[in-house]
Amino acid sequence: MTEHKYAQVLRWIADGKKVQWLDESGIWYDQDSWDSLEEIAFEKYPNYRYRLAPRTVKVGDVEIEAALNHLDDNQLYWRLNALGVAQGRMNLNPEMGVIDLRDHLCFATKEAAEAAHAAWVKLMRGDAA
Repeated sequence: MTEHKYAQVLRWIADGKKVQWLDESGIWYDQDSWDSLEEIAFEKYPNYRYRLAPRTVKVGDVEIEAALNHLDDNQLYWRLNALGVAQGRMNLNPEMGVIDLRDHLCFATKEAAEAAHAAWVKLMRGDAA
């Protein structure tokens, strides 16, 4: 039997995890309440995508989005290169992002990657408490 398209999303909700949804305009929204799970279960909005809300970590005195801890196949992610420049990459196979993941260089958005770089630079310069 094939698992429902949104089975993992429903498990996240049941586990009390914070979930976000992406609408057709490309904006991620926090889902604060689940008054109507049938919107997901019965695919009322079939073009929406869901994800766990990004975790945050504190670097010095700055709170940033945590680096990703896994990549799905064909997932777009943002990687910081050696110069601290964010580069978009597509994870085309399971082995491709392993080194980037190990080194905590993968971020969900370009903005998150750039904010992480700025926080690390601030900390290394001694500007952060």
